[in-house]
Amino acid sequence: MAHRARLARALDGTRRRAAFERGDARASGSVVRRWRTGATARDDAWGGRGVSAEALEPVHVRGLNDAQRAAVLAPVGATRVLAGPGSGKTHVLIGRVAHLIHEEKTPPREILCITFTNKAAKELRERLRDKIGEVAAKEITAGTFHSVAARMLRRHGERIPGIGRTGEFTIYDADDSKQIVQSVLVNKFGESKKTAQPGPMRNWISTAKSCVKHSVGLRGSQMLRALEDAKKPIPPMSQQRFVELYDEYEDGLRQANAFDFDDLLSATVAMLEMCPDVRAYYERRWSQVLVDEFQDTSTTQYELIRKLSQPQGSVFVVGDADQAIYGWRGAEVANIRTQFDQDFKEVQTHMLTTNYRSTSTIVEAAQAVIKESSFPSPLDLVAHTPGGRDVAIVEANDDREEAEFIALEARKLVQDSDLRYSDVAVLYRTNSQARVLEEAFIRAGVPHTVVGDTSFYSRKEIKDMIAYLRIVSNSSDTVSLNRIINTPTRGIGNSTIEKLNAWLKTLPKKDGLSPSIGDALLRGAWKTNPGEQSELLPSADEMGLTARARTAVLNFVELMRACQQTAMNATPGELLEDVIKRTGYETMVLDADDGVDRWAFVQELINLAKEPPRDVDETIQDRVGLEALGAFLEGVSLLTSAETDDVTGGDKAKLMTMHASKGLEFDTVFIAGVEDGLIPFIRNGDSDDDQDEEVRLFYVGITRAKRKLMLCHARERRRFGQSPQAARRSFLLDSISATLTGTKKPERPVTLHGGVSARARNGTGMLEKGKADWSARVTVDLPPPTRKREGTTRDRIVKSRDLIKKVTGADAVVPLPLRKAQAASESSSGSSARAKPKRAARHVKKSPDE
Repeated sequence: MAHRARLARALDGTRRRAAFERGDARASGSVVRRWRTGATARDDAWGGRGVSAEALEPVHVRGLNDAQRAAVLAPVGATRVLAGPGSGKTHVLIGRVAHLIHEEKTPPREILCITFTNKAAKELRERLRDKIGEVAAKEITAGTFHSVAARMLRRHGERIPGIGRTGEFTIYDADDSKQIVQSVLVNKFGESKKTAQPGPMRNWISTAKSCVKHSVGLRGSQMLRALEDAKKPIPPMSQQRFVELYDEYEDGLRQANAFDFDDLLSATVAMLEMCPDVRAYYERRWSQVLVDEFQDTSTTQYELIRKLSQPQGSVFVVGDADQAIYGWRGAEVANIRTQFDQDFKEVQTHMLTTNYRSTSTIVEAAQAVIKESSFPSPLDLVAHTPGGRDVAIVEANDDREEAEFIALEARKLVQDSDLRYSDVAVLYRTNSQARVLEEAFIRAGVPHTVVGDTSFYSRKEIKDMIAYLRIVSNSSDTVSLNRIINTPTRGIGNSTIEKLNAWLKTLPKKDGLSPSIGDALLRGAWKTNPGEQSELLPSADEMGLTARARTAVLNFVELMRACQQTAMNATPGELLEDVIKRTGYETMVLDADDGVDRWAFVQELINLAKEPPRDVDETIQDRVGLEALGAFLEGVSLLTSAETDDVTGGDKAKLMTMHASKGLEFDTVFIAGVEDGLIPFIRNGDSDDDQDEEVRLFYVGITRAKRKLMLCHARERRRFGQSPQAARRSFLLDSISATLTGTKKPERPVTLHGGVSARARNGTGMLEKGKADWSARVTVDLPPPTRKREGTTRDRIVKSRDLIKKVTGADAVVPLPLRKAQAASESSSGSSARAKPKRAARHVKKSPDE
């Protein structure tokens, strides 16, 4: 019956196509010719006689399996697709868009596709171009939650009552937000700049904003209650400080005409709720809403989707509750499990269960893990690729031996096959595990990169240049102005800045807030009549400055005014070159020890800034001026949201946390530290939901592997700088071994957290090596014994330095243990050369009592 239905749909499409060619609008519908991508290929297939039924189907469903095809062709309405790892969810999403355009006659301009990462959004746009053509793809709005929200706020955000921002707002990343928090801690609570720790408070603010539908107009006391209601309470001793700090933080954002990342979503939801005309506009603008990775949506993100897709209810969400691993940053897995059914009528659910990525052995190992979850998985995955000896459980004596095994095995795999280093990934639970692994990779001569190192946009010189551009675009941006007002050094020190801040408090207030330092200096907010022609700054006495300090500030004001004038008719790249020339920034960078490398990053930024600016909806035609500058800065801000690491470039093995591996796949995957307390990770105060998420995280890590998976654990491990502690392999490994060997899951002796039971030790107090009955489907590899060190300490130091240079391509930085050994060796040899001849020992006569 399903076969006949597909054939009937295909024949119906043929009749409508023929009607279109005849010009019969009634039969063909309002099809626009330019959207009919791939028409020639379909006509060729349909024109022949005796072709298969599959060939008669529309191009966008060819090659899909039955479950994928059913999801793509589902009736318009509320549709949820539960897609297991490697099940082709992106194919379904792209096919759905093509189906809406070709079969449902939805104009591309009315389609909104939302993803979570810039990488996913870029891939989505590229594949849409391949599937539906360049013209139609450009008309579709495809981007991340934050990029879509930012564009909406640029256009209509000023209509939100009491929002206190203009359309030229700056987007603050996590570092910018921490600077505001630190300023409050120092100025209001009297903490010193050296000891203030803004991180925890900034994280609580972010978590609180993700727990409410929107935070516009809410005070600190209300946000505190939101945290308590979400069962994410703040320690009692910090609650009052949080309430006061939150209000000061929000005032700081308004004063700087800035939104943080959480505000982008929160303010957009508030806009749709408070401005009915704006909401009506976007309901007409996007009649079809599609969302990827729906299991990772927060309360605010879900509310944004709900408001955009109702009342028409045409929403298509794709996700997998088994891969929900971001609860710690506000994601609510209940959105995909239950909330979607409560808020939308007649929800259709489709399940994608065929895994095209991993072998059957790896899929079975993953299934064994997810069965340990407290929530039964609705998906029963089936692998498309047969398995064999694809999974290994490896035991090492300690974490160093584990790291050595992984590095040497990675090298061996590449040397003995057509595998490339970039096909290999090493995953771990915590960043603290990376150091010992990286040292082992250096010693083994394996090219590698640690995902999570300083990203391009986090480098000091890049942040400096972006800060200059931000001030040109938005002079109210206090964080950016404080960053560059004395960079390069121009005689405006901390004392002068403190006096400027004191002067600001004497100026007229607007909406209860003093003007920002940028508005006072660059927009003349100090003037009684802003339109009057006068000096750029008041007198030194009025500002509370010395004549010398006022001159330094005046020079800075003149410099920035000149840059603002340049920006009117320049590309962002040309503006950067003008800023560098006027400030002498190139000289400052090149004078540093690593100046050549740092200057190369600045040049790369200039090249990026000279490219045509891209908008979420369309390409900005005018490549110069403030609009192009704003588009460039918006793109930079959105790229700093913790996803700027390039994990695809270069033939290097990738070392990363399991969280960072989400959305990636590799031929061979090593997972280090699969031990109780580490995987799943245990913290004090963890809830059952937290522990369940840890199980899902391991499931995500396993399903990154395509052909080989090696799960490693150690008998002893050093954690957080402590001495080696006894460790025991995770109970999740027992589940995997029992599933793959068809044996009964072994009983686990009860142990205290962090301890080892007596039954796990032999008479010497050492851990005994566990024994397991493995079938041929599972490989059990033992790491090679630690090799005996060869040569003298100095020989090993020289060899290490040469090896580091060979692997990294940079001058060697000798690891700390070897640096200490080198210093000791040199000290010993130096002291020996200067040592005086020893005196002959004097004979001391013993007393009778001795």
